[in-house]
Amino acid sequence: MVTTSPTKRARNRVDISSKELARHWCRRLKKSKPEIEAAIAKVGDNAETVMKELGAKRDAATTIV
Repeated sequence: MVTTSPTKRARNRVDISSKELARHWCRRLKKSKPEIEAAIAKVGDNAETVMKELGAKRDAATTIV
């Protein structure tokens, strides 16, 4: 039986439950904690989908003329 280690499983998840993790993700995504929380609430905590959601918001905001 193949199992995934907790460390590997956590690498593709956006976890902002601690101050240190929140700081890491805020810096990495260049977004505030409330913005990241809203994205997680909308699309879940998968890092790739959160990045896409936040990127889509950024792209939409910059393309408005």
